[in-house]
Amino acid sequence: MSHNLTPAKLATLRALPGNGTCADCSAVCPDWASLTYGTLLCIECAGLHRGLGVHLSFVRSLSMDSWTNEQYERMVRGGNDRWKDYFFRRDGGGDNTTTTKTNTDGKVDPKTAMRMKYESDTARTYRERLDACDLSESNDEYDNAVVSTTTTGSVSPIRRAVRLDKDPPPTARECYNILMRTVYVVARRSKFARRVVLGWAMTGLSIALYGTRYVIRRRQTMVECNVVSSSLPNINPAAHKYMTGGTTCSSMDDNKLRIILDVAIAPCIVAVIFVGLPYLLIRHGIRKMALSYIDNRQESFKSARNLLVERIQMGRAKRHLSCDAYYPPSNTEDDDGPHAKCGLVFFPGALVDRAAYAPIAALLSDRGILVVVVNLEPFRLIMTTHDYPLREVTMRTICDAMLLSDGATWTVDEWATGGHSMGSHLAIAAVTNELSSSMKKVVLWGVMSYPSPLIYPCGDLRDVEDAKALVVNGTEDGLIKSTYGGSPEEKAADFEARMPPRYLSKVSPTTTEEDAVSSRGEERGRGGYTYFVTIKGGNHSGCAHYGPQMFPIPDGVRSITLDEQQLQMAEVTADFLLDKLII
Repeated sequence: MSHNLTPAKLATLRALPGNGTCADCSAVCPDWASLTYGTLLCIECAGLHRGLGVHLSFVRSLSMDSWTNEQYERMVRGGNDRWKDYFFRRDGGGDNTTTTKTNTDGKVDPKTAMRMKYESDTARTYRERLDACDLSESNDEYDNAVVSTTTTGSVSPIRRAVRLDKDPPPTARECYNILMRTVYVVARRSKFARRVVLGWAMTGLSIALYGTRYVIRRRQTMVECNVVSSSLPNINPAAHKYMTGGTTCSSMDDNKLRIILDVAIAPCIVAVIFVGLPYLLIRHGIRKMALSYIDNRQESFKSARNLLVERIQMGRAKRHLSCDAYYPPSNTEDDDGPHAKCGLVFFPGALVDRAAYAPIAALLSDRGILVVVVNLEPFRLIMTTHDYPLREVTMRTICDAMLLSDGATWTVDEWATGGHSMGSHLAIAAVTNELSSSMKKVVLWGVMSYPSPLIYPCGDLRDVEDAKALVVNGTEDGLIKSTYGGSPEEKAADFEARMPPRYLSKVSPTTTEEDAVSSRGEERGRGGYTYFVTIKGGNHSGCAHYGPQMFPIPDGVRSITLDEQQLQMAEVTADFLLDKLII
């Protein structure tokens, strides 16, 4: 459907870099546009463009013609400075204008110069790249936000068209090194591992000592036999061989040398068996684990990546080095700038591409929540928090997300943290160890176990004053039902014992109060509570756009659609963060 450009859209187009003058002759206040190149033109250059034919340049009037949304978005992806820089960086022009009205040399006709320019290979390539939304080699100025005025007087960033490249996986060596460090840290902290190592070392030492003692005694017996045999008169050679233990050596020095060699060799053999072989086996196991981590990386669906690109183009998302930020609509602004009532720092699940959370993060941002998905590349997994600056990473992502490219700063009333699967363990560790004074709300998806004290050592969330937690799981979650790390019942019991007291258990956000299993009568721990929600038919990978998940444990099969599961999760999560839950 086509319609005239609104004043807000017209202001947006004029605000793009270089759009204040004609793309060809630099005349001020151009009122015409070349839709093919996304540029603004004066009326004279627009006439020359019409003479080129619509296959080279399709011209529209900003004020008199009607526009479709697709045409407007194409113009936003373009811009005069982008086209000029692209063309003259490749054709080697020294001036960013085309002499179409007057000729300095008096030899080249303006129409001929215009046709030569727009029939060139550079112009053709630019048209194709603009069609494909791929202008990654364009002016870096477009990486920054361009401020546009809307009908409500708000400010929203318009960013250039982007292409999200897939994050490269770590090398096998990098993954192996970090796993070796993790095994070393875990072994140092684990009492069981220390006992195993100590017992294994004592066994090897005992065998070495007893073996050495046996060798020494054996050689001493042989020496004594040689001495006795040498003092006897003529004796049968066979008897002599029997008495000397199979040797006829009568030299005391040779026997001493053999004792020394045997004493040195015996411990070496024991060391190889009890130290070398276990080390080689551990290295082999860690190498296989590293390769499995690389082979089982969970890439996001193409639809999720396309949505993230679309949100970036709309100014509703931004990819930082530390995170992906999803911003609420522009109507959440106030006199002091863009404002959100709540922000959520979210840690992705193990090995899951952060772009996979774009759809559900977009749903949360549409409900007024600033969502920050932390970048855990290249490993997509935090092996242990012993040497990981969790507080610094969290604060860095918050600062990056709040600061916009145009200098404006988002204000957020309250920050919360959350995660999916192992990301939930990171969120719990962040609150209990580092951020208990500033973050009181925790959102946990796809988890029913507490962080391991060996990998993510942390206190009990129950002990954090006024801590509130939301736990959302699917009935078909294969990882929760697994016996990996203990029985599901034992893991759930330990989880609930260390979380704030259960306040309400409810089956999906749409069930009635009578069907819910309530424990309102339980005493709350230090003013906090845990709110449990189970999504009927949901599974583990349904928390994001990826899958199927087969590592480390196969996930269950969803009986509802992916969009249905994420819509329910987004609704209950937004209500929890915005204090709208009816409990």
